[in-house]
Amino acid sequence: MNRKTWLECCEIAVHEINLLGVTLTTRGDNLSRWHGLFRTREAFLHPNLEARVGRDPLPPFLRMFPDAATEIKQFCRVNLLNLNVETVHQFILNKVFPMIYAVWASEQTSRGHTLQSFLKLFRISVFSPQTTLSWMKQLGMKYANHKKSYYVDGHEREDVVTSRKLFCKRYLVDLEPRCIRWIQITKEKVSELPSLSMDFGHEYMEGDIKMVEFHEDYIDKAGMDLTQFEKKQSVRAPPNSPPLEFIGQDECVFFQNLVCGKNWVGSNGERPLLPKSEGDGVMLSAFQSRLTGFGREMSTDELQKVNEERLNKTYWDGEAALEVLKSTSKPPLTASPFVRKLLIGINNEGY
Repeated sequence: MNRKTWLECCEIAVHEINLLGVTLTTRGDNLSRWHGLFRTREAFLHPNLEARVGRDPLPPFLRMFPDAATEIKQFCRVNLLNLNVETVHQFILNKVFPMIYAVWASEQTSRGHTLQSFLKLFRISVFSPQTTLSWMKQLGMKYANHKKSYYVDGHEREDVVTSRKLFCKRYLVDLEPRCIRWIQITKEKVSELPSLSMDFGHEYMEGDIKMVEFHEDYIDKAGMDLTQFEKKQSVRAPPNSPPLEFIGQDECVFFQNLVCGKNWVGSNGERPLLPKSEGDGVMLSAFQSRLTGFGREMSTDELQKVNEERLNKTYWDGEAALEVLKSTSKPPLTASPFVRKLLIGINNEGY
């Protein structure tokens, strides 16, 4: 060995380890370079050249156009439940590539470019499903076993916030004043009741008399007996508007856990909300209103009759029920002879 150079010694060492089945390299100069790097840093360099220089180890196309990566991740996040490589592959081919190419071409001074020539600039000659799978993994998505996770249903999404504001305005400003839930008291009498505060009332004039209007909930929370007051519509209700009574309905469904063992996981760990329609299920449904209280328990005979009716052709599903409620001149529910019912339905699958 003393008569051999350092490089020759590395060649012999590589030959020996190749005989043992280690084929990471077959060149002595590679081993020499690795030795020098390890002696200097006391660590080996990252094998990925992009990561080695601190770049995001993404394909050149996604690194050059972050909007493309964002579009792909957004598509996968929205379609997690039924996500597969083929749908993502078609999405990239039919939307992402044309969208990015259109933006790129508009910024070029020369003409004559095509989508194919544009993709070749990023070493994309054939974009296969296997490449799509590789991109999905590089963007942080993975196909993993089901596990427990929490669900965020988008309470603060822009469209949800806008819809919620419109609903609250309609419910509290337009509809609630028409309910028989308001109590009008003279301002003079309010001053004699220390438990009531003018800050929670609406002042108005009834002829020459100063009046204050309170909601029945506030009177109740103030510890006063509601039976000593007469409940009416609000003075802020539109003139000659029929009184309203809200009837709320909701249900809870318990289903068997019959689902696939794996699912796609988003780049930020998002998991799909598993479908609740797999396997047999049991539904609990109830109605509630201020006039009628919280529903009532059904007898065995009534439950049997309901289930029998569900098998008949005349049974109303969600859409049929809404059509009947819109077209009928007689309300299907009767709670009070002088109150008009307002039904706000949720017509989801299975409701």
